Amino acid sequence: MVQNILKQIWNKRRSNGWILVELILVTYFMWIVIDPVYVLLSNRAIPQRYDIQNVFRLNMAEYAENHSKYNEAFATDSLRKISFLHIYQLVKQYPGIEAAVVTLDSQYPLSPSTNSTTMQYDTLKAGALQMNYYKDGEFFKVFRIKDISSGEIPDSRNELDRVVYLADNLSGKLFPEENAINKNVFRKRKNDSIYYRVAGIVSNFKFRSTEQPYAAAFYPSIFKLEDLPWGAQICFRIRDDVSKAAFIEKFKQELAPQLAIGNLYFLQLTDFEMILKKSEFS
Repeated sequence: MVQNILKQIWNKRRSNGWILVELILVTYFMWIVIDPVYVLLSNRAIPQRYDIQNVFRLNMAEYAENHSKYNEAFATDSLRKISFLHIYQLVKQYPGIEAAVVTLDSQYPLSPSTNSTTMQYDTLKAGALQMNYYKDGEFFKVFRIKDISSGEIPDSRNELDRVVYLADNLSGKLFPEENAINKNVFRKRKNDSIYYRVAGIVSNFKFRSTEQPYAAAFYPSIFKLEDLPWGAQICFRIRDDVSKAAFIEKFKQELAPQLAIGNLYFLQLTDFEMILKKSEFS
């Protein structure tokens, strides 16, 4: 019986060979399709660990030199910064806003690009997503990022010393066998080593919904004058009991005209849920 089966297979080896080739090709192309879909769905299933509901991004711009409202007296880096931070204070104090923060481009959730660095502790090194925000900003409160130990939202403001908050996975790479809190980590910049005291460990940070969580480092800092307004934006959260549609309309009618300070003016207010949709389809 077995000999007859083998003989038939051998006699039909040419047609069987084509069937084998077809099976291999089908398997290959199915894997090409299924593998990225599986990775995408697996990544989406990982908890985001931050909340963008009721969060907005405010972008400012500067009048061109030939614009009727352009004032050359305000066309210096220092005055641009003063104007921008005045706008920031107006936004923070506006009714309905729960928390606000100034972030740099590529250093807020769902940004179109990223900014990375290398963090070090003793001889250990780890690549990290770099998240800079202005020193008095409530970054964690805006995005509701929580401390891994307490489950509470840590106070991310710091105007006194140089501190950093590490995502849990970055802390594990730099401190595999010890507590990172109050330890000093550093990163290289040109010929200098910049040291930071670890002020807290926060939950793992998934920068985009379709990706794995990044090892991230969060710094409250003072921005360079030339970063404002082009390289920065104001992110803020409105209270949960505030109607989003009513807030947007009122914001544009009442506050937006007041944000024309110096040579700066209101450019755009974007809901983070729209930023999420754009991020997923880009």
